[in-house]
Amino acid sequence: MLGVLAMTTLPAFANTLPPNLAILEKEPADLKIIEKLVDYRWFDQALKALINYPDTDEKALFLKARCWMGLKSYKEALELFHQLAESSSSFEMRREALLKEAMIFVRLKKYEAALDIYNRLLEENRGKKRGIREIAKRAFKTALEAKKYDEGLLFLGHFSGDEARWWRGWCHFRKEEYDAALTYWDKISKRSDFYPQTLFWKSQIFKKIKNPEKSDSCFQTLLQEYPFHYYSFLALFEKIPRKKDRLDLISTHWSGDRDKSKWMERYPRTFEIEVKKAAKKRDLDSYFVFAVIWQESHFREWVVSPSGAIGLMQLMPQTALTLAHAIQLRHFDLVQILKPEMNIKLGSLYLSFLKKLFSGHLPLAVAAYNAGEEAVSRWLSLRKKDSLPLIIEEIPYDETQKYTKKVLLAHWIYHWLYRGDVPPVF
Repeated sequence: MLGVLAMTTLPAFANTLPPNLAILEKEPADLKIIEKLVDYRWFDQALKALINYPDTDEKALFLKARCWMGLKSYKEALELFHQLAESSSSFEMRREALLKEAMIFVRLKKYEAALDIYNRLLEENRGKKRGIREIAKRAFKTALEAKKYDEGLLFLGHFSGDEARWWRGWCHFRKEEYDAALTYWDKISKRSDFYPQTLFWKSQIFKKIKNPEKSDSCFQTLLQEYPFHYYSFLALFEKIPRKKDRLDLISTHWSGDRDKSKWMERYPRTFEIEVKKAAKKRDLDSYFVFAVIWQESHFREWVVSPSGAIGLMQLMPQTALTLAHAIQLRHFDLVQILKPEMNIKLGSLYLSFLKKLFSGHLPLAVAAYNAGEEAVSRWLSLRKKDSLPLIIEEIPYDETQKYTKKVLLAHWIYHWLYRGDVPPVF
């Protein structure tokens, strides 16, 4: 038995563990269970179970490679993925092995090797619309991470609509080809989700080319038409340096949202005692912790995600065990992190670690909480001179980019609701 879960501390309404978590206390009887262990990042246990499977079993070999990849033994992982990519009779297996190879090369910052694989896959998948778009998107994000904007534009040929117009404009913006960027961004629909960020970055272009009237016009449109939006707050900090003036502007432009009681229902301070205690101990802004919980679980303490993340702050089991070990918690078992106090205690500890790791920059700590500190450190290594808003815009993981913006927005809204200020975090 793995022996990491205890049943005795569960309340009456949760006397059985969710199936996707209960699997951790079972002996891995088949590849399906072992695959779940790999998904939950129990790589050591999965590898032990995979010893019983021959290398002729392609599924087992693929899972072994995933384990080595998760354990950061990239040489071993690459050898196995390459073996599968070259010898498997299954088109899907070859494709997945090549995609994993590309991911490892990205982690190693060998971007050219990764892009070569993506180009190979695009050629092999020519004529398959669905497969082509997914591969092209991964290729584009790799080029974006590597700041290879010309190559990124080539991959965007497989995209269409406002998403394609946004990213084409962005690549030209980063190349300081402002007329080309504006040409693409001017075509983005006002109903598009990309429109607010287009307004913000267009204002930056007009500022650079010394056209203050058009820059101000973009700011005003953003503030008036998109209140309480991530880019509206960016505009506030960009345009209005004084805190009092920012609050006055909010009162002027966002007067229809003065009924704070409705906002407080949406952004509550549930588990306030636990949050404030943990935040104080870890030198964190309690509203920052509230914002993370709001985004992670919406204050549902017993939620377990399909990927195995647990509780209010959605801690992965291995992360929780590492954190508990770091502060020498005695008699700790995994089920304890379903308890609000323990979950907030460990989640705040992790946030504090990330905040210190990234020199107090909350946006980077947020991104790392979602994607991991190694990924964020890798992105930063090529962006040491870029501003934080620029860095956030180029986060290559869609989920992490959206997550970061939502947490920062929630952080600002919590401050506005309960403190009466909107502190800059950049």
